[in-house]
Amino acid sequence: MPTLSRIPGELNLIFVIGDDLPITIDLDQDVTGSTWECGVYVDGVGVFATLPASGYVTTPGATVFAPTVTVTDAAAGQLTISITDAQTDMMLDGVSYRWFLRQTLSGQSRTVLAGFAEARDP
Repeated sequence: MPTLSRIPGELNLIFVIGDDLPITIDLDQDVTGSTWECGVYVDGVGVFATLPASGYVTTPGATVFAPTVTVTDAAAGQLTISITDAQTDMMLDGVSYRWFLRQTLSGQSRTVLAGFAEARDP
């Protein structure tokens, strides 16, 4: 029996809190006319996480920030996802995060990439 799979590609991100993180993506397909959504959200809070009294998003499922997506060459399917130092400063070591990249074209949405986003103290 044939199977149709629409599972997004997996790309896990590991970086240092307070660093900029530019990510170049090459989808090898024309993405002309597409719009893009990208987000980092809380997946869960680890048992060993040291949480500050306030100022950080730690509720599972809550969006922490939305990275900027820039199409650098639509015909070639090339994008840059930009996560700034101010955005990585919003993350905590010991908190589990996930991220996603979603494409919308002709009214159809599809999650293209997703994975864990692990922030570490320097």
